[in-house]
Order: sequence, then C-alpha cells, then structure tokens
Amino acid sequence: MPDIRTISNSILFADINRIIDEGGKVTLRIKGHSMRPFLRNGRDDVVLNHIASEDIRQGMVVLFRHSKGHVLHRVRYIHGNTFIMKGDGNCRTAEHATADDIIAYAEAVIRNGHTIAYRSLHWRLLTAYSLAIKIARTAYHDIIAPILRRGTNI
Repeated sequence: MPDIRTISNSILFADINRIIDEGGKVTLRIKGHSMRPFLRNGRDDVVLNHIASEDIRQGMVVLFRHSKGHVLHRVRYIHGNTFIMKGDGNCRTAEHATADDIIAYAEAVIRNGHTIAYRSLHWRLLTAYSLAIKIARTAYHDIIAPILRRGTNI
C-alpha cells in the first residue's frame, strides 16, 4: 500500500502552479460537493492542464485562485477580463476571477477508471445533466420550498 501523507493546501497548490507553468499536467482527486453531480466527491479525479487566457470559454471547468483558496468551478459568464464562476451544485454562490487567477482547465475527468475527455459527447451529456439538475434545484429552492414553508398547497 502506498505511503499516504498529508500536506497543506498552500504547498500542494504551489506545486500544482509550478507543474502547470512548466507545461505539465496534474491529476487531482475531487474533494467537495460544489460541482455535483458533474464531479463526485472522493471518487472522481480531474486532469488539469494549462490554458491560455484567450482560450478560456464559457462552460469550461477551471481551477482558479480565490479568496477562499483554490476553487474548481465552471465558467458561467465572461465579461471582458472578468470571469464569473459557479459550482454546478451551488444554487446562488458565484465567484469572480480574472484571467490571471485561472491556473488550469479540466482536460478530463477520470471516473471508475474511465477517462471522460473535455469536448467529448460523454462530457457534454454529463454537463447537460448537471446543469439541468441545477435548474431544477434552484427552482425548488426559489419557488416550491418557500410555499411549503408557508404551509400552502401547490
């Protein structure tokens, strides 16, 4: 069994930045639920690769620096040099970043030993499913849940 060590995020992400800047790729295990159901906590791995700022597109999943640390979320909107990011599992929270804050994009997801490449049909179907669930969850929280809290029948 491999030797498992715990290191601080500051050391980990400094190494990730260096590897990406040198043209390498990094594979990380997903931790957290903000991108569910697209990415699964503790089960999916993501392959991160360098991206030039002019190649960043709406819909991409990117790793970026934020006041919370480093975050892996989807680019939802682009306004000039400002990128608005949201996790697929987040109903309301959004983060703002500049091109300089973006470190890498998710080139692939590894799930159950299978690689799902960015721009593949499988990736597009998972994205569509994830965003449809997000719309349904947001509608529930904004419309149905308040009605249920008031005790009114639909």
